[in-house]
Amino acid sequence: MAPSAPAGWYPDPSGAPGQRYWDGSDWTAIPPPPPIRSVQEKTNKLGLTALILAVLGFVFAFSGGILGWACLLAAFILGIIGFTTSRGVGASTAAIIISVIGVVVRMVVSVATGHLI
Repeated sequence: MAPSAPAGWYPDPSGAPGQRYWDGSDWTAIPPPPPIRSVQEKTNKLGLTALILAVLGFVFAFSGGILGWACLLAAFILGIIGFTTSRGVGASTAAIIISVIGVVVRMVVSVATGHLI
C-alpha cells in the first residue's frame, strides 16, 4: 500500500480554481478558510492619523493658541469615524481618549493662565 499524503489543503484535484481539503484518505467538501489579511491591510490609517493629531493636540494644549484646539477637535472627529469603521479597535480608541484628556488639560491651562484661546 502506497503512503497517503498528509491531511491538509491542496490545489483542487479536478483542476478547478481554489483548494480542497484532503483528510488523509478522501477529498472533502469543506470550503477553504478565508484568506488571511496581511498586517498592513488591518492597519486603520484613519485611526493612526487621529492618534497622531491627538498626541500633537495634547502637546500643543500646554502652549496655548488655536493649534491645540484644532488638533484635538480633528483627532476626536477622525477617531470617532475610525472607531465606527474599524469596529472600535486600536488607534481610533486611543485617539478619542487622548483627545478628550487633551481638551480637559487645555481647559485647565486656559483657566490657570487666563487665556481662553
